[in-house]
Formats: sequence, structure tokens, C-alpha cells
Amino acid sequence: QWLCKGIQKVQKLHLHLAAHRLRIVDVNPQNNNVLLRSSAPLFNGVFSEELLRKQIKIVMEEAKLKYSDDMPLHIISFLRNDMKEGCCYTSQRCYARDANIVNQVLLGHEEDPYDVDSKTLENELKSLNWDTDKLLSRINDLEEKFHTMKNTIFIVHCRRGRDRTGEYVAAYKMIVKKQDFDSIVKANEEIGRVKAPYLKMQKWLCLYLEKVMGYTSLSCYDFR
Repeated sequence: QWLCKGIQKVQKLHLHLAAHRLRIVDVNPQNNNVLLRSSAPLFNGVFSEELLRKQIKIVMEEAKLKYSDDMPLHIISFLRNDMKEGCCYTSQRCYARDANIVNQVLLGHEEDPYDVDSKTLENELKSLNWDTDKLLSRINDLEEKFHTMKNTIFIVHCRRGRDRTGEYVAAYKMIVKKQDFDSIVKANEEIGRVKAPYLKMQKWLCLYLEKVMGYTSLSCYDFR
């Protein structure tokens, strides 16, 4: 755990959960489920379910949602990109009581689709070679759980709750909610400037949904 605590000391912002980054992404009133995004839910380098639930209760009640300590946590963690983050992830797993924690690795995309010639872009989009983060299958899996499980609090997070979380939440909003690209990227920017690889992946996904799948509500463009 000392590695994890070391991260927290170096980056003072993350001595504890960044409460302003704990936000509601979606609500399923029929099943009484809520989907949240956050920074790493660690407190002085240690996962505390009690402190995390305290913050979740505040956010849900402010949104007039019913919270109960009996609601299980379903956490999708994007940690473990390096050894230090792996320690933070292990801390979560060790200290979780009523939480199911799933790990996924997100790396974004190195190439901007708007820098690719139109013919190559068309072929790449159709081939799905761009979807190296498996966003399509992962979001579909989350959507299925979100509509079949009941009375569950879903949380997605990376370390800062900005880059990898931003990519994943953007994918959810585009695929499931069919929200427009501009509002999605600007909502992410409110939390913090998203690093280039994760923004590029959002562009690839948007163009795929628009050009291949026929989504008409996204209005993809070259956000820089």
C-alpha cells in the first residue's frame, strides 16, 4: 500500500476522493439503479467503503434519489495501467465488503481519425480495428447489467476520474443515451482537460456510430 499512498502524497488532489468529480451519469428508476463516475475512491491511499458511501449518499440525495446502505456497489475500475496504480486497485479489492470490483484497461487511441484520409478512415471504421479498448462490447455489457440488476450503485473510475473515465462515460452517453458529441466532450472538460489519446478514441467511436451505425444525433466534429 505504500506505493498507493505515495501517489496520494505526491498528488495532493488525490489524498481523498475528489468529491466534485463524483457525478451522476445515468439513472434507472424502474430498477432503482444509478450510474456514477468518480476519481479513485481512495482515502489516504486506502479504499474505504464507508467514506465512499457517505459521499454517494450526499450526491444521490441532492439529486432526490433514494439511497440505502443495503444497495451493493458495482465498481468498474480503470486502474492498473502501471505498478503504482495496481497497488491502488489491490487496495480497493482488499478493503471492499459489499462491492463487486471489475478491472478494465483503457489506453485510448494514438491516431486522430481526422488526420486519416477519407478512404482509409472508412475502411478502418468498418473493420473495428480502432476499437482496441473494446468500448462497444464493454458498454453493451454495462447497459445489460444496468437494466437487469436491481437496487445497485454502479461506479466507473480511473485515478483522476478524468481521462479514462471520460472516455468510458463519453462512450456510454453516445452508445446508450445517443447524446451529441459536443455536449459530451464539454461536460468532460468541466472536470478537466482530457488527455489526447482518450479524446481521440471518443472521436473514433463517434464517427463509427455516425457513419457506420447511422446514428443521427451525435454531430461528430474535430474537437481539439
